[in-house]
Amino acid sequence: LAVGMPIGMFYGYIKEGVYMSQADYDRSPKPELPLAFNTYAGPGVVKMKDVNGDGKITFEDRTFIGNPNPKLLAGMTNTFNYKNFDLAIVMTSSFGNDIFSALDQYTLNLDAVFNVRKVAAERWRSESNPGNGQVPGTAPGSSPLDRAINTFSVYDGSFVRVQNLTLGYTPPLKARFFKSARIYTSIQNLYTFSRYVSDHNGQNPEVSLSGLGNGGGSAEGLGVDFGSYPVPLTLTAGINLTF
Repeated sequence: LAVGMPIGMFYGYIKEGVYMSQADYDRSPKPELPLAFNTYAGPGVVKMKDVNGDGKITFEDRTFIGNPNPKLLAGMTNTFNYKNFDLAIVMTSSFGNDIFSALDQYTLNLDAVFNVRKVAAERWRSESNPGNGQVPGTAPGSSPLDRAINTFSVYDGSFVRVQNLTLGYTPPLKARFFKSARIYTSIQNLYTFSRYVSDHNGQNPEVSLSGLGNGGGSAEGLGVDFGSYPVPLTLTAGINLTF
């Protein structure tokens, strides 16, 4: 929380990748105590940006790196009718908001025994095989700083979701015991268009972590994904009878 800023802003380091070589490590700003808790120092260690330009990486180099508050929320409801058929579509969307994937602090922790994301295969291995230049190496103690909040775990949270799709048919019939009938089928959460889901394999772009650090509901957890449950696709069918 900061005076003059929206609630829930992400605050952390700007990640520049990893130190690609010994020469890169020697000439670049390096973490200092209490951040320099890496037991291994050298190429393959994560590199953060020296924001204040003092030649070292400290707590003062943290800055605002993301905003979970959407710039635009939009929805659309349409109902179409053709002869005896009716089709209803409900869509929801959010644009301009960011998501912080807190799970990255575990699934990119190459020092521990957790399962890891696929991108870990592109980790730094050597100066001649640096991977994608973003994932540190596996030398013991080389990645603690990578688990600090940083830009590598901030993603575009914009999405468009087909929330509900309902198709109905009213047959032109007359019955003795009811006036009319309507047969319908409905699909909820049909599809979500989201880079967070398609590129990062996030489960749900509508995320919020309640009680971030204090055990109760808090706006500080807006846009934080700590293992959200995937939104299920639900198919229903039925008959409406009017007596």
